[in-house]
Amino acid sequence: MILSENKVYQESMQLYSDYSVRLQELLFQQGQLTQAKNINDSIEKSEKELNSLFWEASQTLNEETTKSKIKIYREFVYNMVTKIYSPDIITYFDIGIKDKHKTRRPLEVKLNITGEAGEGITEVKKNIIDYLVYKFNNELEILIQDSSCYNGIDPRQVSNMLLELNEISNQVNKQAIVAINKYQLDIDDSHPVSEIFNKSMTDGYGIILSENNKLLKKWIFKIFLDQKFK
Repeated sequence: MILSENKVYQESMQLYSDYSVRLQELLFQQGQLTQAKNINDSIEKSEKELNSLFWEASQTLNEETTKSKIKIYREFVYNMVTKIYSPDIITYFDIGIKDKHKTRRPLEVKLNITGEAGEGITEVKKNIIDYLVYKFNNELEILIQDSSCYNGIDPRQVSNMLLELNEISNQVNKQAIVAINKYQLDIDDSHPVSEIFNKSMTDGYGIILSENNKLLKKWIFKIFLDQKFK
């Protein structure tokens, strides 16, 4: 039973309720602003780090040691293109740092080949970069290529490339495994690459693949046997 009503008390309770709701809204907004500020601070920090990294990369590129290495790479690429094609082919190779960007890669590798290079030039350039990394890196001990790496390239150029790859493999004492189709090669007796293939098959380094004798299937089966009978 209500004996009496106090309007002042009711108004005070209503104000208290309104202020409580408003306080919760303000606290929520404060949390959002704090989160936004933290994100903005993180972006500014990353921006400074990105600027620093781009500057360091540019400085490294201008060091004499780096220039000397790029010169060695440039000579390697030039000699490789000459051996694959002929001295008449014009080759340009360089490594640079792009202008600062938040998403794209800063390192730029340029390789241009002009002249009567024929078809498949894009695949040739990819393979030359593979050969470059294969020869000069200190981390990778093996190069594995599928026959698709040589699609569209003239068989004579493919043979020349594999001849050079074999030479690199011997120089750096690393292993190169290439799966290639016979029709992709010019392996008549007049081309030196035929000697490499014949020797590989004689010494047991080469494997003739077919629908029933696949490279990985054979390896996986061998690994299974080795594990089973240990």
